[in-house]
Amino acid sequence: MITAAYNRNLLKRDDLRWLLGEMYKEGKLTKADMKFLITEAYKAGELKRDDMKWLIVEAYKAGELTRDDIRRIIIVSYNHRELT
Repeated sequence: MITAAYNRNLLKRDDLRWLLGEMYKEGKLTKADMKFLITEAYKAGELKRDDMKWLIVEAYKAGELTRDDIRRIIIVSYNHRELT
């Protein structure tokens, strides 16, 4: 339903980000769901650098990411020239 609404331009990127965040906080999405959604959205170009930064910071604050996870994300992002 969310994907269909987004694909029909009924949801904007900020709305989608807020909605996913709220669903995650309420326990309606698992960590695996979020990882899949974030990965697919980023591959499709729907998430920008600022979105990734926000997601990483929030996930770290919530204890979902470790320092090693963040280090790996930074290295991979730099290698793909997403970070300068």
